[in-house]
Amino acid sequence: MRRVVSLGEMNDVVRMVSQGEVDCVMMSNTAMNSQGILSSLNRLYSLDVSIFVSPDDRALIMGLVRYDNVIAEPLVDLACLELPDKVVALKRFMDIIASFIGLVICLPVMAVLSCAIKIQSSGPVIYSQERIGFRKRPFMLFKLRSMRMDAESAGPSLTVTNDERVTPVGRFMRKYRLDEIPNLWNVMKGEMSIVGPRPERQYYIDQIIKQAPHYTLIHQVRPGLTSWGMVKYGYACDVSGMVERLKYDILYLRNMSLSLDLRIIYHTLFTVIRGEGK
Repeated sequence: MRRVVSLGEMNDVVRMVSQGEVDCVMMSNTAMNSQGILSSLNRLYSLDVSIFVSPDDRALIMGLVRYDNVIAEPLVDLACLELPDKVVALKRFMDIIASFIGLVICLPVMAVLSCAIKIQSSGPVIYSQERIGFRKRPFMLFKLRSMRMDAESAGPSLTVTNDERVTPVGRFMRKYRLDEIPNLWNVMKGEMSIVGPRPERQYYIDQIIKQAPHYTLIHQVRPGLTSWGMVKYGYACDVSGMVERLKYDILYLRNMSLSLDLRIIYHTLFTVIRGEGK
């Protein structure tokens, strides 16, 4: 059932969306000031609902609006990523080819690193951890174990500079991002992509959303081995860093293309060669 509610009654809008009474929200640029619109968006983003706005003249002139319906009123869905199906299919095809070739080439490297891990510390060679991915689906992320088995005995914690929990071979792997080689299996399975926003644990997502509700937008694409955020910002040592890095991930969503992916991969390779991982 369709219902129209004044945006001034935001509490009612949030309640009806939460209860499934409405499936989309339209915001008027003239009904609220920019601060009011931003505040309303922050409350709506976490509800997984379409948010339509009428583009202003600036957005039209700058070519920021993609629209092809001649008859209907031009509205833009701020909560939806528009990407041609052929681009999505080609990106997935490239992911499969790249991950297969990468796994084949890296098998000898993984064998050597696995022996080193076993020699230096007890425990499994492959470390798995639940992350949140495409469409908010949880999946198990696989990595070569670079820390002691009791690294998070006190609870989830991010890696910091000169982290004592990291083993000697783990430090070497992290420097050149070799610990992430098993991520290629996640790419092969379709849980990840070569390029996409970095997947996080639900524990940290809950904290990020408190500061940046629009974080939920990145779940419209598969998470990646590398990202624009990782190239420009790098690893985050705290939630504030994750929020700062998020702006590059949102920028990626709005400019997503195969050519951009290739440029991100190019810069990532130089980061790996220079050993700038952590």
